[in-house]
Amino acid sequence: MKPTLLILFFISSLVTCAQSVTKIYQHDSSNLSQLYVMPYDQTELMVVSGSGLNFTDHEYYNYSNGSITPITFNGVDTIVGPPVIGADRIFFKGKINGLGEELVAFDGNSTYFFDFNLGLPSSKPEIISYNNEIFIIADNGVKRQLYLYEGGSNFQQITNQVTSDVIEFLGYRNMDYYYFEENDSDPLLNKLSVASNSGGSFSYSNLASLVMNSSNSEVIELNNQLYFKNSTYTGGDVIERIFQIAPSNAVTEYFNNTMSSFANTLLFEFEGKILTYSTDAANSEIVELTGVGQTAVYADLGVGVGENLFYAIVNNGVLYMYNENSMLSIESGNSTQILGMGNGYTYPPILEESDRFYIIENGIGSSNSARILEINSSSTPVFDAIITDYSSYTFSSNSGVRYNGEVVFIYKESPVSEITSDLYTFQSILGQTEVSLNQISSYPNPINVGGDLKVFSSEDQDYMLCSITGSAIQKGRLTQGENLIDLQSCRAGVYLLNTDNSSIRIVIQ
Repeated sequence: MKPTLLILFFISSLVTCAQSVTKIYQHDSSNLSQLYVMPYDQTELMVVSGSGLNFTDHEYYNYSNGSITPITFNGVDTIVGPPVIGADRIFFKGKINGLGEELVAFDGNSTYFFDFNLGLPSSKPEIISYNNEIFIIADNGVKRQLYLYEGGSNFQQITNQVTSDVIEFLGYRNMDYYYFEENDSDPLLNKLSVASNSGGSFSYSNLASLVMNSSNSEVIELNNQLYFKNSTYTGGDVIERIFQIAPSNAVTEYFNNTMSSFANTLLFEFEGKILTYSTDAANSEIVELTGVGQTAVYADLGVGVGENLFYAIVNNGVLYMYNENSMLSIESGNSTQILGMGNGYTYPPILEESDRFYIIENGIGSSNSARILEINSSSTPVFDAIITDYSSYTFSSNSGVRYNGEVVFIYKESPVSEITSDLYTFQSILGQTEVSLNQISSYPNPINVGGDLKVFSSEDQDYMLCSITGSAIQKGRLTQGENLIDLQSCRAGVYLLNTDNSSIRIVIQ
């Protein structure tokens, strides 16, 4: 049988972007809350329902026919908390008959249980994703320990606690793993400790003691120095401390700021600098930490639009800071307001990519509708599309993914009291108000496995064939006119054929 030819025409033209948002699924039985592309099969899109500790349903969404299929985790009575996506499987905490709360994993075919405390009830695992690694804090029958997932069914035990529990994982540098543990000698303090791996053997050191019930940010690494923020609430004040962990593991209090309980501080790295943002009723500014106890003003944001910017994101060489009412872009110490006095911008973004991110603005216009905004390194938002005539809210964690070349996201367009939420999709406009697009004619589509791809291009240009998550499969160059691309090495699935000015979805079956 002769392989099928899939014929595509690339005709270059300059068009004004007119984008639309399309509802692809209406879910009336429970509130959808999170979206994930599965690590074990990147053609699978999983939707999760629930919130808090009660995540009731995990389902596959079939993009081709718009159906939802429940996922069955054999032996799991109740799922507790949201899933965490690993490199080869998903993890979550589940209540299991006879074992209590244990770690559960699923690889698309089988369900796995991990009992860290050897048959004793409930190891009560905490699952942490850090730098694309999976860490677990769980009770091993003696104390709560820290573990690193190594793939398959293998975990490396990092700590060997005998008298005190591990209570928080902070981060790692090279082969040093930093964590907080209970302080036996002073219950009002927690100990910052490090487990150092040398040739597979761990040694342990206590580095510092910090106030109990404080909150800590994730570690930021710059020039082999680690920085993290520690926040303590005392009466009506907030004490923000930033600590540095040197390569020698010496811990230094690098910065100290006492503010009112209504103040806010963020810590981030930008342009090779460690920066902190602080705001209160008097002023808002971004400060560079130049040495122990030494600072320099990086950007003075003043009052008004610079106040209470609760979210910071560095994207494509630009620092963006925003809250529900406004957004600033910041470069080289200069700030520009790019979104002004909105009615409710969502944070964090519904999706962040390497050169753009997407947020939703609720409650716009006289119709009280909502719209999607694409933000990139241009000075103004370049994507503006109405979602619905009823403005409600979107969920704040993992609510959007890039799938089949489009952005798929969850949005709730009904009153909060109603159990309903929907899936929507839209395509990016490549970050320009006017872009060079390709008008495409194709037949047939899908193409059979082993087929050849016939491409007509209006100009010479490079191409890259990618998986739906962006992994490069093959690349080459198109010449003006007819081209033939050999796809015999590609298995069934969804792919993207990318050129400088286009991205075409190809289905191989």
